[in-house]
Amino acid sequence: MRPKLDPSEVRAAARIVVAVVLASAIGGIGWGMLVPAQHFLVLSGGRATSLTSESNHQFDAVALFLCLGLILGVLSAVAVWLWRSVRGAVVLAGLLIGSMVGTAAAALVGLGVARLRFPEVTDVTVGQIVPATPGIGTPMALILQPFAAALVYLLLVSLNPRDDLGVTPAPAAAGPDSASAIDGSPQAHVTE
Repeated sequence: MRPKLDPSEVRAAARIVVAVVLASAIGGIGWGMLVPAQHFLVLSGGRATSLTSESNHQFDAVALFLCLGLILGVLSAVAVWLWRSVRGAVVLAGLLIGSMVGTAAAALVGLGVARLRFPEVTDVTVGQIVPATPGIGTPMALILQPFAAALVYLLLVSLNPRDDLGVTPAPAAAGPDSASAIDGSPQAHVTE
């Protein structure tokens, strides 16, 4: 028999998906504003050559995107973990879905912003220096945000000593004049 999903957990997971996608899209805007373009010198015959050390900017674009994904993955996992009342597998699924969709949103939005910053130059002359729109370089860069989110969330789960992950309130701790926590008897007051 399949366990029934709690509607409040499903709503929380949906909110997490939306929040992570929005945060990722905002991060994508930041990436698009920070990423440097690679500059080329136009040669005869429609060819171009990269200027000295400009090819490093291909690495810069990927590295900035990976850092963005790592930061978003870690922060979103910690934020979801701090939402104590809905910890569990459904929320983890929402975090992973949000991270997967979010990293794609960050890439699309960031590439759009980068294209606005560095539009494609069509009318070029020999000797002109033109920027090339930066890219992410590899689709493998999209894996880091969901991986970091899952790793951090599962690390926090494994460090939690309670079976219910702390969703329910902890039993009240025994005070200095409480005997009920030790032997189960009603609280006794001793007067001297």
